[in-house]
Amino acid sequence: MKAEIAVTAAADSVLAEYDRDLLDLYGLLMVDTGYGAEPSAERVRDRFFWYLEENLSGPGSFRSLSLTGTSLEEAEYAADDGGAPLRRQIYAYMAADPAGRALSDILVLTDRFQGISLPDGSYEAMEKQNRRDLEGAYRKGKERREALAGEEPPGEEGEEASMDDPLPGFSDFRQRGLLDQILGPEASLPSGSLSGREPLSRRARLRGTGFVPEGRMYPEADPALMDLYLTEKFRSFADREEPEGPAAGALTCQQEYILYGKDSDRENLEAAAGELMLVRTGINAAILLADEPSRAEAEAAALLVTVPLLIPEASGIFQTAFLLAWAYMESLQDVRILLEGGSLPLTKTRADFRTGLTSVFHPESPGGDMSSGPEGTGLTYESFLRIRLYLEPEEEKTLRAMDVMEAEVRCLPGRAAFRMDGCLTGLSLSASFEGRGGSFSVTRRTGYDRDRQ
Repeated sequence: MKAEIAVTAAADSVLAEYDRDLLDLYGLLMVDTGYGAEPSAERVRDRFFWYLEENLSGPGSFRSLSLTGTSLEEAEYAADDGGAPLRRQIYAYMAADPAGRALSDILVLTDRFQGISLPDGSYEAMEKQNRRDLEGAYRKGKERREALAGEEPPGEEGEEASMDDPLPGFSDFRQRGLLDQILGPEASLPSGSLSGREPLSRRARLRGTGFVPEGRMYPEADPALMDLYLTEKFRSFADREEPEGPAAGALTCQQEYILYGKDSDRENLEAAAGELMLVRTGINAAILLADEPSRAEAEAAALLVTVPLLIPEASGIFQTAFLLAWAYMESLQDVRILLEGGSLPLTKTRADFRTGLTSVFHPESPGGDMSSGPEGTGLTYESFLRIRLYLEPEEEKTLRAMDVMEAEVRCLPGRAAFRMDGCLTGLSLSASFEGRGGSFSVTRRTGYDRDRQ
């Protein structure tokens, strides 16, 4: 009994040395086995040994026991089983607050978003086909002009390239980076990056021993609580205020990193904007291609190009090119509104368009009303991220969240060696004794989310 009391107190003392930074930043209870250096299970055993010796050396009847050895028999690390120990703590943390309404809202929004989203690549497929059709039309026009003139007169340098592109200014504009197209080259963008060692999700990780005792204290919870936690604890481009805590050198677009896994804020933000563009271009193109007034306007513009080229029968091909370009310009405005904190209706009509056909001829200044929808309605950038987090595979977003946690903690003084996969959540500690009755050993298996055994 005396040995069991001493071992239990020592094991509890080891767990009491939880990482204070993880608790302050993320509400997590874990032991950093590095204790400020590289992770080491041996350090945990040493701490257990020290506490146990202190317990045995105090006043009282413990003096009859002699400690002959200690060992760390089993260990569970935060990244084990795809981050399952981390998720269990997050579920317990989030279950403390009622989240039924928030979970219901995100499920409804996700269903609606998926319902209006076109298959990936639909707009690109239309563009690719239209480009092939344009090339064929230009060849036919060139043959007709050559036949009419007897031979093609020499042109100025670069003339042939412009003759093969009905919208050279638009094409040049699209050569810019996507964020420059959306927000302009002077926009202030976050510049954080993951530097130094390889992130946890991409490296060989420290692993435990398969420690799964009975008596788990944390109840099973809705996995969607993980997504609510990520939006609560991790920043995104939508956060306009200065971040609290250790932000210097870490990522600002943290939710975007969890989704796309790029090394820098700019790359992750561009990936998010690109995904929004895929959805919006498909929606906007479908609206324009089905709207008779828009088609008539584009056809009139197409005839101004095709008649001089001697291919009037190709006006439908050029009409499609203009409508697709128009859909692209409208989508840039849509995404700009979202990134600047506005909202858009999930279901859009031609009456909601902010740009006109002239935007494809003047992409630098497309014009249009940049006001967003009524506050609290439609799609916002924040709700887009929540939808995408909900749809992201559980293990992938867990490990990338650990990448961000690791990077944030490493920004603190003296924490450069910190590793999330070196953090213990459960362990089994054993001690050997000599007493009046002979030699014996005591083992305790415990953790932050488990009953003591």
